[in-house]
Amino acid sequence: MGTQNLIQPFLPPMREEAHKLVLSILENLRPLQLEDHIRCAVGSVILKLVYRYTIISKGQDPFVHLTDIVLWQFSKCNEPSAYLVDAFPFLRYLPDWMLGSGFKWTVHHFWSTLQQFMEDPFRFTKEQMEAGTAVPSFTTQQLEALDPKLPQQTAIEIVKWAGALMLAGELVSMDLIFFLAMAKHQDIQHQGKAEIDAVVGSNQLPTFEDLQNLLYMHAIVKETLHWQVVAPSIMEDDVYCGWRIPKGSGILANVWKMMHDEEIYKDPYTFNPGRFLGSTPERDPADFVFGYGRRLCLGNGFAGQSLFITMATTLATLSIHKAQNEQGIEVDPVIEEVSGPIRWVHSFDRIIFIGNWYTIDSQPEPFLCIFEPHNSGVKALLRGAE
Repeated sequence: MGTQNLIQPFLPPMREEAHKLVLSILENLRPLQLEDHIRCAVGSVILKLVYRYTIISKGQDPFVHLTDIVLWQFSKCNEPSAYLVDAFPFLRYLPDWMLGSGFKWTVHHFWSTLQQFMEDPFRFTKEQMEAGTAVPSFTTQQLEALDPKLPQQTAIEIVKWAGALMLAGELVSMDLIFFLAMAKHQDIQHQGKAEIDAVVGSNQLPTFEDLQNLLYMHAIVKETLHWQVVAPSIMEDDVYCGWRIPKGSGILANVWKMMHDEEIYKDPYTFNPGRFLGSTPERDPADFVFGYGRRLCLGNGFAGQSLFITMATTLATLSIHKAQNEQGIEVDPVIEEVSGPIRWVHSFDRIIFIGNWYTIDSQPEPFLCIFEPHNSGVKALLRGAE
């Protein structure tokens, strides 16, 4: 799913979901639950591409909800010093009934959820294939081309995990960061809209073919990846900067530090798409944010295309403004950082919190920002393009 040829068949539904996202925002202005709209759109397109599953139109979709839970559990497992057994490995030998062994129940519960996350969507597609009603998807393609050199069950397990890993991608936070950035930086928003009007036309919607000509829009996507980063073990003993790293140690790359290294990025905390334009652009954040080497994210091509079409469609159709207080004064969104291995983005009464999401049931308060269609024909344009 990382190459253009592989993702080409899946681009039309990706564009369709971008149109649906903007429509859902326009048709549910009060109360505005931006994160819910984005989560639904992102979950819909990934589930459709990987499993050809269509999420339910009303209420909470079970697969989307399960994805949220798994990501939260993964974040909790990777918090430094979250569990005493991480510092004292011998505690894993404690009997389950002994005081201090509660982490064993947590592990069992988290593992059970992860197995369900891997199995349930896969089972849906497998049943469709057995009934002869399956539509081509990433999973069907992989099952039809299993590696004959591997035991069948091993090959199937690889397909299950590959699909689950793509479903666990964190596009929701990146889209929310984009909306936050556009609300804060009206000038950048206007430049993006002006480029789209010049290249695509004011009464047309962007397509994937427009990407190569929308250079500033492409720079906005890169800057979103760079500005607020969302989130292997070594084979032999190693030493880094005087620190000994024993064989088998787990390693988490500090992508945040890389993205805000002043030797690589000038004024790294400022949202500035222009850093990626001109004759001497700064380093592409995609070199860092999608992983490295053999552990490069297999959905990096999908993620880049999804972010582009969502952001370009939004700027082509909507104006994004800061929220206003009771006196009609614009309220500048505030970013509060919380330490953690995964960077979540949530909106709480016009404030964006970036850090760990500590409760699955927390719901954002309405009105992170205000949306207005560019003209009265936007809804018709979006519906007509589906």
